[in-house]
Amino acid sequence: MHSVMFYIALALFSVASLVSVAQFFTDRAAVHALARWTLYTASAVLIATGIVRFGPLSAETLLRAVHGIWAYFFLTALVMICVLAYLPFSRWRAQVRSIGAIAVPFITMLLFASVPFFGSDRSMAVITAHGLLPLHIVLTVVGELLFFLSAAGSLCSIVASRQLKRRGSMRFLNRLPALESIDGFNRWTALRSLAFISAGLVTGLALLWLQYETVSMYTHKEIVIYVSWAAILAVALLRARTGVSTNLINRITIALFLSIAAAFGYVNFFITTGFHSFQ
Repeated sequence: MHSVMFYIALALFSVASLVSVAQFFTDRAAVHALARWTLYTASAVLIATGIVRFGPLSAETLLRAVHGIWAYFFLTALVMICVLAYLPFSRWRAQVRSIGAIAVPFITMLLFASVPFFGSDRSMAVITAHGLLPLHIVLTVVGELLFFLSAAGSLCSIVASRQLKRRGSMRFLNRLPALESIDGFNRWTALRSLAFISAGLVTGLALLWLQYETVSMYTHKEIVIYVSWAAILAVALLRARTGVSTNLINRITIALFLSIAAAFGYVNFFITTGFHSFQ
């Protein structure tokens, strides 16, 4: 049953991705409404898939789920959906269309990447003696995804800047938020990303100390998290400074995110030995 539901969600997210991108090429209200409703429907089906497979969302369910590799894809997509659901009710509602055109295809790519692992029996030994693990997982994932949104906003800023310099279509430019709004959003996401990833590191260190009386197991995943924290800190500091080219910061943000995403994917899904690994 959950297999059928998952593939229905995947098909719906594929449609939602196409319509989200299409919004930049038309002002028709019907297209904007279709983008919203396909995303809502796809999200509802995906959440229902998770409930059928893992049970109602709770700390116990999360602990049980993270033994399997597909749950990490599902959790990442779920957190991104929650962030997209939050944006229309925040002061960044002007970013919904532009960020959605990048975030919805990102969710779709995540789900397609998860297909080979959907029925995988690879599992990971997790620490269940303390309730810190679900908190550590959620904080870290939220921090990484906020960094993705900062990179997505950076891409929007680069596109808008180029259109202005080349005197591109004003109709296309009007579909993007003002540059000042995009830059404010990028600073906001960078600072929140730093806060969440820092909190994730603290809970991870506390978990290791409580379980093993050490602050490191010297694993690849730990290295990636520390590098992620350093990269996000660098971006946050750059955005807090004046006199640094915004275009340069945007390019650095995108390059750092892509590098960290590649490393994160490798250490989480392809290294099959050692602590923190799916075996």
